[in-house]
Amino acid sequence: MVPLKVATLVPNRPDGVGNANSSAGVGSIRIETEFEPLGADLIRLSAPLPPNVARAVRLAGRLTGRSFERSQMLALIRRASANFELASERVLFAMQSSIVEPPATGLIASRNDATVKLLVEHGAFGYGELSERVARAAIDRDRRWSRRSVLCVSSSQWHAGSLVDDYGVDPDRILIEAQPFEPFKSAPAVRERDWSAPKFLFAGLDWERKNGARVVEGFRKVRALYPNAELHLMGRVPQVEELGVINHGFLKSGDEQQEAERQDLYETGTCLVVPSLIEPGGHIHAEALSVGMPVIGTKVGGNRELIGSAGLVVTPTDQQEVTDAMLRMCDPQRARSMGQLGQRQVAGRTYQQSASRIYSELVERLPKSVGGVR
Repeated sequence: MVPLKVATLVPNRPDGVGNANSSAGVGSIRIETEFEPLGADLIRLSAPLPPNVARAVRLAGRLTGRSFERSQMLALIRRASANFELASERVLFAMQSSIVEPPATGLIASRNDATVKLLVEHGAFGYGELSERVARAAIDRDRRWSRRSVLCVSSSQWHAGSLVDDYGVDPDRILIEAQPFEPFKSAPAVRERDWSAPKFLFAGLDWERKNGARVVEGFRKVRALYPNAELHLMGRVPQVEELGVINHGFLKSGDEQQEAERQDLYETGTCLVVPSLIEPGGHIHAEALSVGMPVIGTKVGGNRELIGSAGLVVTPTDQQEVTDAMLRMCDPQRARSMGQLGQRQVAGRTYQQSASRIYSELVERLPKSVGGVR
């Protein structure tokens, strides 16, 4: 088979813009790196922000709220166009692409976990701060990417439904590829978790969106009934000084000691609790399920499809629901059985395996001049 000719695009997103506080961009790059071992003739493109937009980003970082100046700067950022050209014999596989305009010509495919329409409706990832005019332009740009794509890779039916209903994308051009995970570098330790002692793990880069404060509030009720319960906080989290709460902060990838600490939290925890205000994909949830830890997630977004019967989903703004879910997961038998089910559910969903399925689908759908001989 002639190698698939692919150009990949992951637009640059500076701090404070779009999904900077999300693992989605990292996941997109991870999918890209798996294309080459599959035999792809791969080149990587970037969409750098023009100097005037980069300056606006720096200034916007000093502004807060819904000020007119911040709104204008965000509008400028969203209008930034990608500076790239696409060779006619290649397909552009774009991930998290809607911040830039698609190329005028050539074949394109895309991978996302939420439409801009959904993000605007939920006010997520900075889209709630856009004016109506700018939000409409962002939705239109996202629609152009989606409708022009020969293949739209979606992480959930929640996202796929929006592609069809809001953007008019042909369902036959959608591939639902559930959120993948990255296996730990070290083999899991051969040990049984202590399910009798509730050990919750909160992990996230965005404390507010991930609903950290409600998790802590729920844990207070748990701790009153289970004095041996623990809540471990990992990521960009505030310092919480309460009995049973252990702060780990942000554990860096590439640091051997911190990676070992992170892995230990996954291998010994009895439940991941991240009931985000919105969770399009749920990378952290997939990661927990992959090592047999059940999860509490949110009803808002695509993560509920990933979780299935391997955990509980809650209305994120309902404190009682969050608390009740945590109390239910203190049942050792329930937590253990859900964890075992979750491990089976996500089997075969590593980034490597996901990239292989996407690659095969691209080869099948593209012209022979691009996709190789079939």
